[in-house]
Amino acid sequence: MRWILVLLLFGMVKPVVYGQLTYDYATRGTYDKRSTDLIEMINDQLRRQYKVLEKSGKPTPIVHDAKAELAKSTSLLTLMVKHRLVILDDTLHRWVDDIVNTIAAANSLKRKPQLVLVMKSTTCNAYSVGEGTIVITTALLANLHTDSELAFTLAHEMAHEELEHGSKRLFYTVERRRQQKSNKVIRQAAQGDITTEAIDTLRSLAYAAQRYSREHEMQADSLGLVLMHRAGYDTWASFSMLSVLDSGDYSKERLGRRLFKPFEFANYPFQEYWLHPPLTMYTRRPEDTYLISVDSLESHPDVLLRQKTLLEHLPSKAPRNEHPSPEVQHAIDLAAFASMEAGYDFKRMDHALLRALELKQRYPRNVFVTSTVARIFVKLYRWKDYSEQLFRAHVPVYTTFYGEELRSVNTFLNNLTLQELGELGFQFLNNKDNFNPTCRDHYILLWHICDQTRRYQVAAKVKENYEKRFGRDLRYAEMKSGAAKIAALEPSLFLPSGKPRAQF
Repeated sequence: MRWILVLLLFGMVKPVVYGQLTYDYATRGTYDKRSTDLIEMINDQLRRQYKVLEKSGKPTPIVHDAKAELAKSTSLLTLMVKHRLVILDDTLHRWVDDIVNTIAAANSLKRKPQLVLVMKSTTCNAYSVGEGTIVITTALLANLHTDSELAFTLAHEMAHEELEHGSKRLFYTVERRRQQKSNKVIRQAAQGDITTEAIDTLRSLAYAAQRYSREHEMQADSLGLVLMHRAGYDTWASFSMLSVLDSGDYSKERLGRRLFKPFEFANYPFQEYWLHPPLTMYTRRPEDTYLISVDSLESHPDVLLRQKTLLEHLPSKAPRNEHPSPEVQHAIDLAAFASMEAGYDFKRMDHALLRALELKQRYPRNVFVTSTVARIFVKLYRWKDYSEQLFRAHVPVYTTFYGEELRSVNTFLNNLTLQELGELGFQFLNNKDNFNPTCRDHYILLWHICDQTRRYQVAAKVKENYEKRFGRDLRYAEMKSGAAKIAALEPSLFLPSGKPRAQF
């Protein structure tokens, strides 16, 4: 299959050391603007899809609009590649590719995926771009438990392609848009001329689009179940897999209050008011909007409905007790670390801290996790010290659609004063259970925390200890107030040696 070339083009598979995450984590590689082979494969897939659209028999203007829509989504995908959002990692590719291969080998498919890409993200999702390219996020991979759950995810997307849902959705979208009545109503709404008839029309359009999408999801679920069953996977995993779609705002172990255990210190007790919820106006879900019912459009009722429908097709016997192999578990954990990185890189600091605190429970001695928590506090202190508005840009107040655990992390950060942010950052890193004297980043981050909180004597001692252990190396200069780019704060911009990564 053509998509296997992605792995072969960019390097041979290396042996995996499964215990390495106990103490450290190496940032996963990513594609970038130099990945011309991958970008060309994506564009080649677009050209093939154009030919499919041209043979559809649809009127030329409809085909033209459908091509334009497909070109937009493909352009977005290539931008993701160029901006280092697509993971290049042997372990994750091997896991995904092996399952796609197994499903394809067990089924006579008219359409087979050409590319399967893993995207850095804090959102649990998988989707197809056109027909031939499947994108799956690190957050979704991180929340899986077994091969069979991933098999249902991929079989579901392969079913969309087999049923030609991509082309059908494109044509449906452009045809609805070209309806003169809907265009007239939208223009009226834009001009503030809202009538009862206009509201009814927009409402019916929204409901119709959702029903159309829902039908496709049900069809892909049904065929996906058949595809994974033929490949020998546990079909009961489809039920738990749908729950994973709603799990991105929670720790995998549902840690709840235990998430904040790393911030409990004898000399700086945890304050329960840090977790006091904000005013309900910031968190309450609206029962209805001006035009549409929220419940009729949001994903949660759809997940429950899809699970109920799946139950009608699942075998009556209990599911087998499936456990992931060490390699699969390692891939799941790597995806969790990559999702934590995504939260930090995208400056979604509540998401990043949730993932970091979850991994801190799982890997208490991992220096990268400890560094990430410290980075978050240093960054947030800087932003809050500069302006409350800048802080709010990265820790939002409105959390209407947050899950309970993500909201609790967001509440925690929003309730902290500037002084408390600095003090917690110091207490966290200046702790024998967290600070690792062999880790350069820990010295540099602790120095900056001390500098922020005006612990100048402690900062001088940290700098002195760094010099004794590592000498005045490339990283030593980072312990300076107002340093423009600090490797400890922006790890994706620097090599492990501290030298800047080449920017293209």
